[in-house]
Amino acid sequence: TLTEKHADMQVAVSCSQTQYRPLIEKMLHNASMQQLTQITDDSYPLMESCHAALAKSGTVTLELSLFNKPAAIVYQVERLNRFIAKHVLRLDLEHVGIVNILAKKTVQPEFVIEPFTMEQLSSTVDRLFSDDDARLACLEGYRQITEILGPKKASKEAARAILTPDYAPNPRRDALEKCTSA
Repeated sequence: TLTEKHADMQVAVSCSQTQYRPLIEKMLHNASMQQLTQITDDSYPLMESCHAALAKSGTVTLELSLFNKPAAIVYQVERLNRFIAKHVLRLDLEHVGIVNILAKKTVQPEFVIEPFTMEQLSSTVDRLFSDDDARLACLEGYRQITEILGPKKASKEAARAILTPDYAPNPRRDALEKCTSA
């Protein structure tokens, strides 16, 4: 396992939804996590201090990129939701992570549609934790995302980029929009 391979690795869990904390504690106890250092609901100090992360899909992936922390994404999409997205809504999303959608490529490896194995997940996290090339590739992707979002409000730009497939930042258009909305 990762913790056996990296004796100095410490594991911390961010749990923003307190109703899940007992379940997480039970799962971690059953897994005999010797390196577990904390379970916290304050995720930003955890993001700031981590070396690599395993995250669920959502805004946390963008937040990790802003902290420059390499991460992999794990997210379960139910079969019915996948069917509706693909066949009813006609969405053919290549990625589910915000960072990957914005970059239009894989910056943060995604484990979304099963089957994937714990070995695959562990190997990916291991690379993000200890392989300089994998870490640098992820950080370079983050730099590109920062350029895409620019100095404006990140959430507004991210939403615009996600909802507009051929979106590219345009300073003239943005200045015009700012003037006309004032």
